Amino acid sequence: MKQLPSKVKELLRIGGGILAVLFYLLYVIHYVAIGRAYNIVWTCHIGCLLVGVGLLLRKAVLNSIGLIWVTLGIPLWILNLISGSQSLVYSFLTHWGGFLLGLLGVYLLGIRKGSWWKTILAIALFAPLTHFLTPPAENINLMHSIWAGWENVFRTFPLFLAAVLLYCSAVAVALERILLFFKPQNN
Repeated sequence: MKQLPSKVKELLRIGGGILAVLFYLLYVIHYVAIGRAYNIVWTCHIGCLLVGVGLLLRKAVLNSIGLIWVTLGIPLWILNLISGSQSLVYSFLTHWGGFLLGLLGVYLLGIRKGSWWKTILAIALFAPLTHFLTPPAENINLMHSIWAGWENVFRTFPLFLAAVLLYCSAVAVALERILLFFKPQNN
């Protein structure tokens, strides 16, 4: 496969970074305007912001963490849509736009071995903050209660949190391995 000229890569990096940050800012503006600012701290949406910052600062690890956070959120977002939740174009942009721009970031910046555990550490540090900063009824980042509909599967909230952490870890490891297979660490 032919390499892109460095000027084109630089334009893609800067443009992709600006787009990812813009996608997140549009999401933020909407939720602040309707008085539901607590929604801006969902890790999948913060992931889109991290992709943008990673691209703009040439930080592969920030891009990788952001990409993994977005990827973790997509299946849950889809399940939410299937269950009747309404989606906004902004959510589409942060999820799918963040995912595609994160893949662009991997192409341009690479992915570092060990991104998976940095992702889990970042989630372990960030997600519990949402427990204290968001309304319990909103269950942002699943930090207040068992996700509705899963109460029969998980009898206790600690068991549910352990399963969420296991899911996050498995996805992070798998995605890192897949990306390293296609784009070996070389920068």
